[in-house]
Amino acid sequence: MIRACVLLSLLALLAGGEPASDPSTAGQLARDASERQLGEARSRRNQEEAALLGRLQAAVAAGNAARDRLTSAERAAATASAELATRTREQERELTLVRQLAERAVVAAR
Repeated sequence: MIRACVLLSLLALLAGGEPASDPSTAGQLARDASERQLGEARSRRNQEEAALLGRLQAAVAAGNAARDRLTSAERAAATASAELATRTREQERELTLVRQLAERAVVAAR
């Protein structure tokens, strides 16, 4: 990667019309340019990684919040189901008592 950047930078310097009187200077300039480009690429990559990490952390937090809400809703549903079962049993007992009273009233009326 660095070699390719050095070669491209060297070609750019030569194509730019600058005299290459000292090959070591031209090579050093090309190496400096390639190192600068590599540093910029690393910086961009680090920024992208940081942004992706932030998005991932936000997604994990949202997932955890959704899981907590679901757990809470499941607990509430279980409580409501238990209460419904209790009330249904109570109503059935009351209905049985009403039927018994109605039967007794019919028997007493005869």
